[in-house]
Amino acid sequence: MACDDCEKNKEAGNKFCTRCGAPLEQIFLQPAYETEESLPESESDIVEDCPECARNRILGRKFCTTCGKQLVDYVPDYDEERKGNSGWAVPVPSMIVLAIALIFSLVCLFIYIGDVWRYVYDINISIYVFFIVEIDLGVITGQIAQLYWLFIAVVLLASSMLILWFSRGAFSGFRSPGYKERLERTPLYNLGLFFGSTLVIEVAITIILQGLGFNISSPEIMQRFTPVENAFYMARAAVWEEIAFRLVPLGLPMMIIAIAMRRKDCLKQILGGFGMSRVAFILLIVSSIVFAYAHVDGWGVWKMFSIMISAFTMGYLFIRFGIYVSIIFHFITDYMVMWLIVDQTIGSILEFAIIGLGVICIPYAIKKMVEGIGALKTRPNISFDQFSSDSKKD
Repeated sequence: MACDDCEKNKEAGNKFCTRCGAPLEQIFLQPAYETEESLPESESDIVEDCPECARNRILGRKFCTTCGKQLVDYVPDYDEERKGNSGWAVPVPSMIVLAIALIFSLVCLFIYIGDVWRYVYDINISIYVFFIVEIDLGVITGQIAQLYWLFIAVVLLASSMLILWFSRGAFSGFRSPGYKERLERTPLYNLGLFFGSTLVIEVAITIILQGLGFNISSPEIMQRFTPVENAFYMARAAVWEEIAFRLVPLGLPMMIIAIAMRRKDCLKQILGGFGMSRVAFILLIVSSIVFAYAHVDGWGVWKMFSIMISAFTMGYLFIRFGIYVSIIFHFITDYMVMWLIVDQTIGSILEFAIIGLGVICIPYAIKKMVEGIGALKTRPNISFDQFSSDSKKD
């Protein structure tokens, strides 16, 4: 292979790699091509566009998948790209701690799963979604409420398994040439990068707001929650708020656009992972503001300012990887309260580790965000580039 993306492009049925322009049929039919010098020349010097060039150019690809024509003025070579990833190892310790935090959160969930099953049978649970405003879908109770709880638990478990599955590339081939790039594409690595840094920034904003005279406190009803109530409502928020504030305002519009474009994969776009584009970025901003504003009623105006960073991060993870990653980010955030209920020692160690590592990750996380926003000028207005959904690459 000429680069790490060659095999993925070959599996997608492309004739040329979208990243390095290598002719894939010759590479995979003739294993002798092992060095850059021995690779056959690309057809990137073609002057005329083929029928697929325009589509690939709109998707922001460096090379056409059909004829191999170079579509941008400058393409850094593979070694240059790989060596330029300075600071790539910074989030690795945080990634490991986040993996432990996820497992401990699941342990907390399943310790109380039976108690919550009995608890929800006797309460009324409101079901809602947000699309600019809150839309009330009704109230459930009894056995329907228990099935709803089972749905939440299954989604959390399935999302955790998907995180680990799509991050498996982080746990093998440590010394292989493409390991750095493969690691940076995994959802667990990105959770490690953004979770602690986001938490630290939110704590700093909260302290500043308190200094400005805001009354910083959680809603009274939450202060009276029992462990069982915490176990239910925190897990419910992780799943249902991601459906209400990410899937509906982000995934649904992109699915409708995909349907209008007559894409065969239009339905799956509602689950996220469609990659960043200018339209997706606008939807990200709007959904983040709506999510933050929805917390004003129970928490006060201060919460809108402090939670905006998390809202943006979860929306970004939804766009890049899919809803399962934003759910897990939300789940770990909300279940930090359960850590201290189940085991105060383990919970405290995890919290201090996440905050400490988060401080270290802040510069790199900000750098990544700034680079991503800056790259929007080269992105198309609308894109469903399958290689933007990095979790599918490994």
